[in-house]
Amino acid sequence: MKEGSRLFAFVQKYTLNSTLITDYLGIPSSLHSQANKLFPILRLTSTFVLIPVDSIRHKC
Repeated sequence: MKEGSRLFAFVQKYTLNSTLITDYLGIPSSLHSQANKLFPILRLTSTFVLIPVDSIRHKC
C-alpha cells in the first residue's frame, strides 16, 4: 500500500495457541517451561495492521 511517497505493509497478526509444543514432545517436565517459551505455537488471527516499510529492518 502506498500513501504519497511512503510505503506500508499489510500484515496479518498472530496469537498464542492454546496447544503447547510440549504436548507433542517427550521431554522431561523440568524442560517444559523453557521449551514453551522458546517455541510457542501460534495461529493467525483475523486482525491486520499497517506497518510503515521504512520501519522494517533487515540485513543485506
